Amino acid sequence: MRTYEEVQDLIRSRQRNWLVTGAAGFIGSHLLETLLKLDQRV
Repeated sequence: MRTYEEVQDLIRSRQRNWLVTGAAGFIGSHLLETLLKLDQRV
């Protein structure tokens, strides 16, 4: 299993386009915020 830091590095290594449904909810809003901090297109 990968650590949170390893996953962040993997995501940060290549910019991707993400579609987040349910971004108004608890999990979706935190996921959206994290992806934006990792310089991803949401």
